[in-house]
Amino acid sequence: MKLKLYNCDNNDISLLDNVLCLEILPQGIFYNMLMDFTCSTIPPRELAIADNNGLVKDSDICVISDFLNFELSNKTFLTKIYKYIEKKVISNFNEKLYFDKEVNSFKNIISTITKDIDIDFSISEEVDIKSVLSMFNLVPCVDDSILSKLLQFINVNSELKLYKVIVLVQVKAYLTNEDICELYKYSLYKKVPLIIIENNYHKIKLKYEKKLFVDDEFCDILE
Repeated sequence: MKLKLYNCDNNDISLLDNVLCLEILPQGIFYNMLMDFTCSTIPPRELAIADNNGLVKDSDICVISDFLNFELSNKTFLTKIYKYIEKKVISNFNEKLYFDKEVNSFKNIISTITKDIDIDFSISEEVDIKSVLSMFNLVPCVDDSILSKLLQFINVNSELKLYKVIVLVQVKAYLTNEDICELYKYSLYKKVPLIIIENNYHKIKLKYEKKLFVDDEFCDILE
């Protein structure tokens, strides 16, 4: 997988061996790059992400910027997790049979509870697997720290293949250098491509980090 930069000298950067940190000083270029991660089909472009199958779709790129409110219980994340589990259950005959049996048992309990109530009730013949997961509030376990949430999100992404690339915006303002290195190391271990995009320059180049710096003169330097 590679990041293609259309207006830079260093325009074809691998995302496999290191975490890529984009430090972009010109405000306009920073904004355009950020938009390209979420609107990859709209020209003109600063960048695109490509793999062996061509350009990576917007839906396969996760951009996280609000770290104070970032939760793995986010509806978008949970919908993807539930969809994955639903496909897993449906694809296994024995698991689907067991699921249907248990749901029917639960429906029978409800019918027993309501039979003495002088009200006519209807109950759905088919129960959506995602609805059951939601009813039990199935969410990944994690503590309240930003680092723990990001590490668990990388783990979830690695296990369930929710996104092809994760982009973190200005994350260095929220984590220490030690935390950032731990995040980098874990993403490489889990083989989850990670891109950091910053609107300022950090003198220190961190371990596991490949850095592309674009200065105020629009010169790009790959470190």
